[in-house]
Amino acid sequence: MAEDGKKTTDDEELGEGGMRALRAERDENRNLRKELQALKDAKQAEDDSKLKDAEKWQRKYEQTQAELTSLKTANEQAALRQKIADEFSKDGPAIPVSLIAGTDEKSMRESAEQLKQFVGEQNAPRRPQPDSHLGKESSGDNNGSDDADRALSILGFGE
Repeated sequence: MAEDGKKTTDDEELGEGGMRALRAERDENRNLRKELQALKDAKQAEDDSKLKDAEKWQRKYEQTQAELTSLKTANEQAALRQKIADEFSKDGPAIPVSLIAGTDEKSMRESAEQLKQFVGEQNAPRRPQPDSHLGKESSGDNNGSDDADRALSILGFGE
């Protein structure tokens, strides 16, 4: 309290010059707080951007790993198919590698066995198909062709 009995604050005791300096200090403090908040916001935005970049790179890494795993699996399967085709082709006709189906060794072996049976059936000796042109003369002269035609018709091959 002041000497005259009035209630005074610390601000009023500074006088006019002190009040101006106090207001200027408070304005500067307010401005610095705003600037600090803006810097914090900018830093947060930068961190978020880095995080987004990190997430993008993480996704890219995971995709690349998945592709690599897929390629390794495909290479392993191709090598296994080749090995199985070689095994099944040793004592018989060649089994085409590209026709062996399956994703694991058991299913590939079953496929190769079926292919081996099929290829074996296709390559087995067969009865010759009759050829209607065999036994007929191709020359233009008819010397003795009447006798040959008659003989063929007796045997059931003629007309």
